[in-house]
Amino acid sequence: FNVSYTLAKAENLGGVGDGGGSGAESPFSGAVLANQFDILSNRGIAPTDQRHRLVFNGIYNVQKGWFKDFRLSGIYTAESGRGFGNVITIPQIPFTTPDGTQWNGFGGLRGQGGGNDRNHLPTLARNGDVLDANYRLDLRIARDIRLTERAKLEILGEAFNIFNRSNFNGWVNTRFEALATPAT
Repeated sequence: FNVSYTLAKAENLGGVGDGGGSGAESPFSGAVLANQFDILSNRGIAPTDQRHRLVFNGIYNVQKGWFKDFRLSGIYTAESGRGFGNVITIPQIPFTTPDGTQWNGFGGLRGQGGGNDRNHLPTLARNGDVLDANYRLDLRIARDIRLTERAKLEILGEAFNIFNRSNFNGWVNTRFEALATPAT
């Protein structure tokens, strides 16, 4: 029987990932600072932050009775929800300067690009909202059947998330959406 508990905190300076680490920032790409003139104001919890994680697991070899030679095992995982950032969607709005030049615009809440790393709501902490916790119980039963002295056959059955609990790690994080209306 084993028990493990992890207390951790991951922080970073950029991105508003979806909690799974995929978004404006991921393990495979970097993010752009929303405010490059005040780097510390960008600090927030990382989308990969998982504050608490508790795991119980064990294996029991049955030696007597009808279930002799069976192995019963299970793993229970309880983990805190991941952080995510609320964003406002702002398109790359085209505009025309007084001299008649047409520009595509840069978009972005701060006018520096159209990605979600630029559009997190300035009134909320970056990745400051946290999803519900995740809970899973997985079970396994197995039995070895000896075929010869050197060979055996293992039969097993497994059940995952046996309480069928919905565990979310990805979501839509757009709180507001701004749309451009065509000029007439």
